[in-house]
Amino acid sequence: MPERIFFQGMEGIGDNINQRAFIKALAEQGNEIWLRTPLPEIYAGIPNVHFVRANTKLRTQRKNEQRTKIKYEPLPFSTFTRKRIFYGNQHLKNGSVFDAMESQFGIAPAQMDLPSFSLPDIGLPADKPIAVVRPTIERTEWHNASRGPLNIYIDEAARMLAARGYHVVSIADCEPGQEWIPDIEPFAHQKLHNGELTITQMLALVERADIVVTGACVIFHAAMAYGKPMICIQGGNGGNNHHTKITDLRCSDLSRALFVYPDNYCHCQEMLHHCDKRISDLAEKITPFIDRIGISKGVAA
Repeated sequence: MPERIFFQGMEGIGDNINQRAFIKALAEQGNEIWLRTPLPEIYAGIPNVHFVRANTKLRTQRKNEQRTKIKYEPLPFSTFTRKRIFYGNQHLKNGSVFDAMESQFGIAPAQMDLPSFSLPDIGLPADKPIAVVRPTIERTEWHNASRGPLNIYIDEAARMLAARGYHVVSIADCEPGQEWIPDIEPFAHQKLHNGELTITQMLALVERADIVVTGACVIFHAAMAYGKPMICIQGGNGGNNHHTKITDLRCSDLSRALFVYPDNYCHCQEMLHHCDKRISDLAEKITPFIDRIGISKGVAA
């Protein structure tokens, strides 16, 4: 029997992309869903979902919550089933992000997807394939220095794609003292590193991409949801970020993704651990995938 359910959702952008698969599954059963989120746009197209303001303190999400045109509603004073969505180290010792969410949502995920959003004219060439790259960043509000790959590897992959004719666009939302690129800034023809794109515009750019290069972050989850060819270069913090911890074969297609791991991949669950992120022979590991995607896109090897 359909229920009226209130979810205190998570506030991470990637977490909301993953939550969408569960909200969609519940909506397909006819449930009335009330969701606390700073990112209501991510749930566009799902019927019978009401949004409750999160009043998030997270910088990038706060900008979206303040500018959104989607209506927030006060939670009615009526009988609800109330659930909180969350996961931590213990959940990821025992399973994946999706396992934790399934236990809390009470349903298996539907197929991952995302709405199509409008991308402003940012000067993308019409005659070249697009590669979207995400540099490793660190931020004060969720300081996980362990997770991301060394940017020398993002840089190497970006240059390889540029040499094959891709127009490379790099995206981030840096702000002095709040969010920064910790080592080298990877190569790109266009560097949109200062929040030039809103969250929905960033998602639109990922959907427009012919290939994505990223670590385990929001761009990873967006690329998975849009089914984009993706090279995921891993760093550390593998107890929480190995691809088996952040994907689910029931709702996503991993055949279009290449996962590249450091030679001595660290399976810690520590956010500030000195993980060994060195990767030998990166070019040899990613060239066959780039060539295969290039053939399908008509790009010369």
